[in-house]
Amino acid sequence: MLGIIMMNMAQRVAYALDDAGNGKLGSALMHACAALDGTGALLFPQKGVRDRFVDTFNRYLWVIEPMLAIGINLEETKFTWIALKNRPSLFSEVVYEIFRCNLVHGTDIPKGFGVVLRQSNEHRSITIGQQEMIIPDTINFALLAAVVFSEANAGQRINNGHYWLSCGSMQFTIDEWWGREADARICFSTVKMPRITMNFNAQQGAQPDVPEQLGTPVS
Repeated sequence: MLGIIMMNMAQRVAYALDDAGNGKLGSALMHACAALDGTGALLFPQKGVRDRFVDTFNRYLWVIEPMLAIGINLEETKFTWIALKNRPSLFSEVVYEIFRCNLVHGTDIPKGFGVVLRQSNEHRSITIGQQEMIIPDTINFALLAAVVFSEANAGQRINNGHYWLSCGSMQFTIDEWWGREADARICFSTVKMPRITMNFNAQQGAQPDVPEQLGTPVS
């Protein structure tokens, strides 16, 4: 007997975490991006796909930045070394155009871009160059945190208490935290980490005191 295959938000999150745990970083990011897409559709139903993805990403920078943990002010930094299609080179736009679109549509991620498994739980780094950005696998957990904590997803459940997210000493059992946006904000307001606004010069590259690879210790 043929069954009906359906995938809801909670399943997307579970699949992303399963794949991340098995080192399948591209597949994990695809599910995480799709989950953020779906969250955006609930929050901004009148907007187009790109705008709702970017707006949802930017709405949850308060949790994405500490979960990604690379120490960059993602709200204000413009990655002018990376040219996009008629859009500003903000991190949210790069994630959408370079990663989300290629993963969802089955096309290759351009050369110079990728996700790398972090080598330590105490340190994250990002590599940035001309049409190059290598981001740590914590991008998966950052997007999933935005999805789980969003008030738009309050009714979701994985129905498995073994799925969780963490930041430093804080651990969140996912099925206990769906939609608890206000509570999560309080928790993440206690996270202390660098938040650097990087200044790129399109002709000369980054300012001399800003390295091409930025690393951030995580306590």
